[in-house]
Amino acid sequence: MKKISLTFVLVTIPFFILAQENEMELRAIYKKSFDSMRFIGNSDYFFDRKIDLAKSDEFKTVGIDLEILAKTLGEHSFAENVLLSDLVIVGKVKKRKFDTNPEAYYHSKFLIRVDETLKGVVQKSRVAVVLVSGRLKGGSYLNVSGETSLFVGEKVILDLRPVNLELMQIERDKGTLQRQINVNGREYDLVDKYPIKANYVFDRYNRKIGMLNEVKETAKKIEAINSSENFLSRLIGAQTTKDK
Repeated sequence: MKKISLTFVLVTIPFFILAQENEMELRAIYKKSFDSMRFIGNSDYFFDRKIDLAKSDEFKTVGIDLEILAKTLGEHSFAENVLLSDLVIVGKVKKRKFDTNPEAYYHSKFLIRVDETLKGVVQKSRVAVVLVSGRLKGGSYLNVSGETSLFVGEKVILDLRPVNLELMQIERDKGTLQRQINVNGREYDLVDKYPIKANYVFDRYNRKIGMLNEVKETAKKIEAINSSENFLSRLIGAQTTKDK
């Protein structure tokens, strides 16, 4: 009875409380499953992105091999980036604003009109996306190698993750982050972008991925398979079943 009662509480309370009270235990449970599948890599990377290991075979139907993804560094496919992102939207880049302070961490902020949400939830019709690259005082421009660019007016599919303000503050307090934190926690970091042209979707190198409707359907299938919103409920439920 004790186990059943505990499970009920864990499933119904918010994620951030779970993370505070049971993070080490939950990560250990997840790592055990990760290791049992003989994946090579960091299980915390998957845990933080709420990837359901039990859906490994289903992910292959949309072109994602978790074993390969676990050990792959650098660039990923469209499908993989959808899985690794918290929010995936279809929209248009409406506005750009520079922070020219050389001591600031982010130097560009883009306002994106949200036309459709393919993964995650947004409360407003616009979101702010920040980049480290941008214009500085005196007219010079800071360009970060490997960082994707955004351009006002372009229609895009964007893979996004919320700015981790808490982690930035921790790094700032430790002295490992020297630059000024110039975000409020409601902005998003850009995982990758996919421009939309004439009803086709392209990657950042202008390589055609597919027709817009097909690409959107793929993103929705990935979210339906993973259902990141119920990630911890399934993880705890699976462990409770094993304990019985």
